[in-house]
Order: sequence, then C-alpha cells, then structure tokens
Amino acid sequence: MSHQDPQITQMTAVDPLLELLAVLDATRAEERAELDAMTTEQRQAAYATGLMTAYQWRDWYQRYPHETPLTSLTGPGEFFHILCKTPEYLGE
Repeated sequence: MSHQDPQITQMTAVDPLLELLAVLDATRAEERAELDAMTTEQRQAAYATGLMTAYQWRDWYQRYPHETPLTSLTGPGEFFHILCKTPEYLGE
C-alpha cells in the first residue's frame, strides 16, 4: 500500500492552462491600467502609431467608442487600421 505525502499535490492536465490564464489576466489588467492612464490624445496617438496591443485596442473601442477614429471610402465608418490595407485605399 502506497502512502502519498499530503503536501505533494498532483498536477492535472488543466493546471498549465489555468496558470496561463492567470498570466493573461494579469497582463490584461496591466494593459487596461496603461490605457486608463492615457489621455484621449495619447490613446489616439498610440493607435495611430501601432503601439496599442490588440487587447488594448479592443478594450478602448468597447469602453471609449467615441474616441476611436473611423474613416470611410464608401459608407459607414471603418477602422483605419483595417481600411488602410484594402486595395481601394491603396489605389490598387
């Protein structure tokens, strides 16, 4: 009969995923704090220069939709970072 030390815990297959999610949550909290510390002009400049992470951009759009720059060639506003890569915008 084997006895296990009660202080040794068994890792399950889910544990590494849970650890990764904890790191991602902490990273997102830091990124949100950085976003909140910026002024409107700083957020717009970070977006324009590509310094925002994808999470920051999405969070900015959700929480500050009136600040996000929309542009259009033919209809309702589109996000510039998407529009600027289209053949229409590039003149192709």
